[in-house]
Order: sequence, then structure tokens, then C-alpha cells
Amino acid sequence: CLVNPRACHETEHLRISTPSGQHDTGVARTGLSLNHGQGLRVAVVGGGPAGLSAALEHARMGAEVTLFERQANLGGQFLLAQRIPGKEEFKETIRHFETQLAHAGVKVLLNTPATTARLAEFDKVVLASGVTPRPLNIPGADRPEVVSYVDVLQGNVIPGKRVAVVGAGGIGFDVSDFLTHDADEAGFMKSWGVDESLQNRGGLAAAHRQGSQREVTMFQRRPGKMGTALGKTTGWIHRLTLRQRGVQQVSGVDYVKVDDQGLHVRLQDGSMHIHAVDHVVVCAGQLSHKPDGLEHPNMVVVGGAKDARGLDAQRAIREGLESSYSAVHNAETADRASSMVAITS
Repeated sequence: CLVNPRACHETEHLRISTPSGQHDTGVARTGLSLNHGQGLRVAVVGGGPAGLSAALEHARMGAEVTLFERQANLGGQFLLAQRIPGKEEFKETIRHFETQLAHAGVKVLLNTPATTARLAEFDKVVLASGVTPRPLNIPGADRPEVVSYVDVLQGNVIPGKRVAVVGAGGIGFDVSDFLTHDADEAGFMKSWGVDESLQNRGGLAAAHRQGSQREVTMFQRRPGKMGTALGKTTGWIHRLTLRQRGVQQVSGVDYVKVDDQGLHVRLQDGSMHIHAVDHVVVCAGQLSHKPDGLEHPNMVVVGGAKDARGLDAQRAIREGLESSYSAVHNAETADRASSMVAITS
């Protein structure tokens, strides 16, 4: 369902291809066909999950598509996600889209920011410019030891032994996993007590997970248990893993400041606590990123650029697909308007 947003929604969308004479392509259900985008020039701004999906689906509708990506590589948030232990398969997701875009004839422009002047030559623009990290707005947030999760995952900053992670959403859990992965140096199977030799009953053995050499403490403003919004089938794994690695969790705090003593927080009971740290990694959510001054009269916004709250790749890719339908409707509206002008003139 991640790379194929049609999965479990087959009755709502066009089929990509159908052998001759077998079934319908969805025209009767949607009122569209796979050639409705022919003659339409579409620019997609951003090569993250939403942009990759939008570019591919517009091309499948017959449009002439150009994808603008300001970075040197496609992938967007996938490029960060693939660095998390256990999520390396996102490299294959990127490869899948790169291959499909090439097959579909999409023109990909890397290291190329989009401009209003350049977009003027297109009939339609899909803005999929993604998200930026939400900053920590407290005194001392500009100190060198206060860093973004992006810098940590990209390897621009190597956090020290004592780390405070600000924010306990999906990003906070992923970064805490990344920072403490040395605890699983014995390997996945031994860390979870799986006996690959099958010498023990049920294939189970004593787990060999140890505490991390880093002292990581997670903080969140919201009171209560951390990780309640994580996936129902995997959330318990993340919580258990970090607990076994010795990660501490403190909920219901107010962030006060960062200074030479460390991170100052106000606890739920009103008392002040100073957490000595080498680094503060900010994982306090994301904000929609929309390039300043970028305009086009026929623009659709998708993915994180549309709404960064609760963003996930599945939603972004689905919105990319759906944007191709709106492009077709807009093209048909323009055609009808042109026809009316021709009739009345």
C-alpha cells in the first residue's frame, strides 16, 4: 500500500494496465481514462514521496511531466528514513520510483529549484515541497549543542554520550533507536533471543541485548505514556526496545532553556529539573515547507507541503495519485472554457 496507493482502493481508481479484452480500466467508475492527461504539461516541485507519486501518476495519465528537485537525490524524507536501523528497505522504495519514472518518461531535474518564471510554461503545477523541522523556540536553542534530527541522521553531527531527545513522536522514537543501536551489536536475532540453530525448545534463547553506551533521555510536553500514536502492530516493539537499551522517558514537561548546565525543564509537579547533556536533538515535529514567492494559477498542494500534521509516506503517496485526477479535471475544464470561447466568438 506504500508504493501502490491503489491497494485496497481498487474500485476508486483507474487500473494502470489491463490485458486487452479483460475487465474494465475503471472508466465507468471514475469517468476518466489513462489518456485524459495527454497534451497536459505538468511540473512537480519536490522529489519526496508525494512528488514521486504525483509525477508518476500524471505521466501514466499521458501528461508531459517535469520533476524539479533542489537536492542532488530523489527521496525526500525517505532519504532520512532509510538511515534508521530496520528501515533500510526505503532505499528500494526510492529505486522503485526512479525506475518507474524513467519508464514513464518523466524528465527529472536534480539540483534544480523551481521558480515562478520557470513554472509559467506549464499548464499545471503540483507543489510537493515537503516539510522542514519544527525549531525549538526557547532561550539557548541557538547553541551549538542544540541540533536538528536531520543533521544527526545525515551524519553532520555525531552526538556525545549524554543526549536529550526533545519530542517523542515517530521521529523521536526513530532517532532514539538510531542513537542507541550499539546495544544490538550482537545482531537482530540474538538481540531478540531467536535461536537460529534450533537447539532450544521453540527456537528461543536468552536475549543478548545490552544497554547503550549513550545515555539518552526522551522528553515530551504531553503528559502520559510515550509512543501511544505509534503503529498498533509495531509500537510495542519500539517501546520495549528503547526500554531494554536503558532509554529514559520524561513526559509532561515544559522546556525552559538550554545553557552551560544543560537542558532546563519544568516537570508536571512544577519543580525545575536540569538535565546535563552533550547534545539536545530536536525532534519536535515538522512544518510545511512552501518556497517563498512560488506561484502558479493552477497549483495543487500535496503531502507535507499541504499538511505536516501526522504526515506519513502512505498518505503523501496517495495524495500524489489523487492530484493526477484533479489535473485531468482542470484540463477538461480549460478545454470546455476554450470551446465556449470559440463558439461565442
